[in-house]
Amino acid sequence: MRTPLGAYTIRVDSIMPVTRRSELLKARLDRFSRVLQGVEKGDITALHRARVASRFLQQHQRQHA
Repeated sequence: MRTPLGAYTIRVDSIMPVTRRSELLKARLDRFSRVLQGVEKGDITALHRARVASRFLQQHQRQHA
C-alpha cells in the first residue's frame, strides 16, 4: 500500500521502547523519592539505597541524553 505524498507513517514498534523506558524511569524516580524520606529520618540503609538509586538515574540520563 502506498503512502500519499506528504503523509507520515509511524511505526508502533519504534514508539513502544520509549514508553517502556519512561515507565522504568518513573518507577526509579518514585523509589528514589520514597528512599529520601528514610534519609531525612537518619536511616543509614536508606542513605545507601538513595546513593544506588541516584547512580542508576545518572547512568540512565547519560545513556538517553
